[in-house]
Amino acid sequence: MASSALFDLSESDNIYRHEGVEAYRLHQERKLDTPFQEERLAQDPAYTRMVRMAIVTPRNAPAHERMVTTLKSWGVIPDQAFLLGRMEKARILGALRPHIYFDDQVGHLHSEAGNIPMVHIPFGIANRRAA
Repeated sequence: MASSALFDLSESDNIYRHEGVEAYRLHQERKLDTPFQEERLAQDPAYTRMVRMAIVTPRNAPAHERMVTTLKSWGVIPDQAFLLGRMEKARILGALRPHIYFDDQVGHLHSEAGNIPMVHIPFGIANRRAA
């Protein structure tokens, strides 16, 4: 996926087009510690984030706490989290209408919620092959 599909790179692109690659490189170096969306939100409070992340998981209390602790340690803050226990995810996915859904189990890559693009992430114990 191109980074321009995730982030508003208009400012950087404008510098590249009008001032050249060296000015673009210097601009990027000056902005290393400024996340793309945070800068845009500071400039325009009406800005809507281009990328939103929701966690939809069968985990619930107390297992969710490790997930939350891990995400915090990574500096990842989801916009929403749905801790479903054993509830079916179709209702949540139908309401969220995500552009893409990731799951570690092939059997979970279907949904009664409709035509949602789903991607298999082949990690974890559910994906280990017997030796």
